Amino acid sequence: MLLFSQIDDFYEQLYKELDIPENYYEKANTSYTSFNSWLDRDDSSLREYEPEIYLQGSFKLGTVIKPVGENDSYDIDMVCKFNNLSKQTISQKDLKTLLGKEVKSYAKSKNMINEPKNSKRCWTLNYHDEAKFHMDVLPCVDDSKKFIDQLEIYKYAETTSYTERAVAITDKRSEVYETISDDWEISNPQGYFLWFQEQSNFIEKRAMLAEKFQMKAEELKEYKVKTPLQKTIQILKRHRDIMFENNPDQKPSSIIISTLAAKAYNGGDNLRDVLKFVLDNMAKYIEV
Repeated sequence: MLLFSQIDDFYEQLYKELDIPENYYEKANTSYTSFNSWLDRDDSSLREYEPEIYLQGSFKLGTVIKPVGENDSYDIDMVCKFNNLSKQTISQKDLKTLLGKEVKSYAKSKNMINEPKNSKRCWTLNYHDEAKFHMDVLPCVDDSKKFIDQLEIYKYAETTSYTERAVAITDKRSEVYETISDDWEISNPQGYFLWFQEQSNFIEKRAMLAEKFQMKAEELKEYKVKTPLQKTIQILKRHRDIMFENNPDQKPSSIIISTLAAKAYNGGDNLRDVLKFVLDNMAKYIEV
């Protein structure tokens, strides 16, 4: 009969097998920093629009896992917010075209093999190395006012530092994609990240680890910190990948898994207990 300690060791080893090598996190950060520097160079065509680059998605949340297939790639999701443009001054198409010019120039400067792809919402850069990265860059402008107004209409929580970070994003499928319009899709990656960190007790965990290593919390890189919630989500994502391996169009997105797990999470340090509690409770937060 397996002892609980053996089961606990199994779950800890499982998440470690799913997590990516630390040098891959460094590669992702290098790619992000490099592109950010490119947009901020003196002769950048976007400087006057005050572009602000930040990460979103699994790399930012610390929940990225190794792909199932050998030919699958890692997604690095980035946001490019134009602080000196608005929905009243530019169309989605023109905003995306502005960013695309610099994305193409960047790819050329790095001698990238594939041309950047104009995807539905983002510009996609494909990297050819052992890590098999592709980087999605999402253009957007501020949209916090509309987001807050919508929250008030639907009687959601009062305005917080999370809601004030919402953005309007481009989408080629929009009926008003080519015209100046107020009708853009809304997203809130920065607000979501702050909420997720709070739900996972990330700040406290980082501070504890930093103290253990006798260093300041801000000196400890985020990817070196793994909370039980992050580990749980990594395991759930792999379960999703295997369960829907033959029906990829039906598998739930990572953001759905992460959100439901974060809502269900109620603290705790033991991965086995946290995983069971999250699985028992996450369905409560599904609204039909």
